[in-house]
Amino acid sequence: MKGFSKRIDGFTATVLALISLAGLIFCNISVFARVISKPSPWSDELLRAVFVWVFYLAVPLAYKEDKLIGITLLEEFFEKRSKKIWYRLLKTFQSLVVFLVAVLLAYESFETMIQQFAGNELSPVLQFPSGLITLGFVIGTVWLVICVVGRLIYIWKSSDEVLLSGKGPSEGEEALMKFEVTEEKNAE
Repeated sequence: MKGFSKRIDGFTATVLALISLAGLIFCNISVFARVISKPSPWSDELLRAVFVWVFYLAVPLAYKEDKLIGITLLEEFFEKRSKKIWYRLLKTFQSLVVFLVAVLLAYESFETMIQQFAGNELSPVLQFPSGLITLGFVIGTVWLVICVVGRLIYIWKSSDEVLLSGKGPSEGEEALMKFEVTEEKNAE
C-alpha cells in the first residue's frame, strides 16, 4: 500500500507541476495582454481554474508531509518531555479537526458540483462547465479525508520512537539508505 501511495503522490506532484506551468503561462499571457491594452478574459478564467486545482490537490500532499498548520508549541513541549500519550492525543486532535473540516468541505463541494452540472452552469468566457472547476475542490478534499484516516492509523500504530521523531525517514533519506549513501561517504 505504501508503494501505491508513493506512486499516487508522484503522479499528483507531476500533474501539479504541469498545471502550475500552465498557470504561469496563462498569467504571463494575461499580463502581456494588459500591457498592450488588449485584455484577455479567457486567460484570467483559466488562471482561476488552475489556482483552484493546484491549491486543493496540493493540500493533501502538504498534510501527508505534516507541513500544514499545527500546534507546534505543544508538539515540541510534549516531544522534549517525552510525554508520549499527550503527543499522540494532540496529533489525534489535530487530525480529527482536519478530518471534520475536510468532510464538511467535501460534502458541500460535491453538492455544489452536482448542482452546477445539473443546472448546466457554464463559465462566463470560455463556456465550459463550471462543475469542472469545482471537481478539483471535490477531489482534493476527498483525498484529504483519506490522508487523515491514514494519519490517524499511523499515529496509533507506530512506535513511540518513530512517532516522536516525525514520520521516520523521508523518501529522499530512504533512497539514500537504499544505495548505502551516508554523510561519511559524501565527506570523502
